[in-house]
Amino acid sequence: MPVGTLVKMGLQELNALLATRRSTKSIAEAPVRAKELEDVLGAVFRVAPGRSRAYGSAHARYPVTATLIAGNVSGLASGSYRVAPSGNVHDVVPGEYRDIVARATIDGSWIAASPALLVLSADVGAENAEFNWQSDGRGERFIAMEVGLIAQTVSLATAALDLGTVLIAGIHADAARHLPESVVPRHEELIAVMPLGRASARTVNTSTER
Repeated sequence: MPVGTLVKMGLQELNALLATRRSTKSIAEAPVRAKELEDVLGAVFRVAPGRSRAYGSAHARYPVTATLIAGNVSGLASGSYRVAPSGNVHDVVPGEYRDIVARATIDGSWIAASPALLVLSADVGAENAEFNWQSDGRGERFIAMEVGLIAQTVSLATAALDLGTVLIAGIHADAARHLPESVVPRHEELIAVMPLGRASARTVNTSTER
């Protein structure tokens, strides 16, 4: 299903897509195409003229930064790429970053073999300060909500392209603090990681987790 049709589908088509969504915890090492990732990122982050984003954010602040880590992507060099509000990637820093990102998770060592990773980070301190008039820690709560909305949208976009992903939010704080700024910008914290690729045969055949 072309991702562009997501905005045009009716309730029946949406229900069919929701039924295909899975938490994919085994990603094949086979490469994905740059165009596939472009379609996913565009569906999630692109803001068309006269339209709002595909996910909400408290007070429309959109503090979550998205960074694409490419490792085995046909048509895209290995490296870290910041995702712009247009859905396009920019500010590439060449290199292999999948392993250090995987080590920054508590139980996600397996994602180091995924063709690509979507890293989600945010300045938690700044958001808590922005919303401290509501209550302590409210900004952090809003960040978590925004990451959840992004994750669901990514999951639907990948399902539409027969790709797999899962939200990994168990973060090893000490290791995450040592990630380079090309992966997590200065003053921001690693919130979650989503591997992007094709589900392995084992997952396709045996996984029942939603």
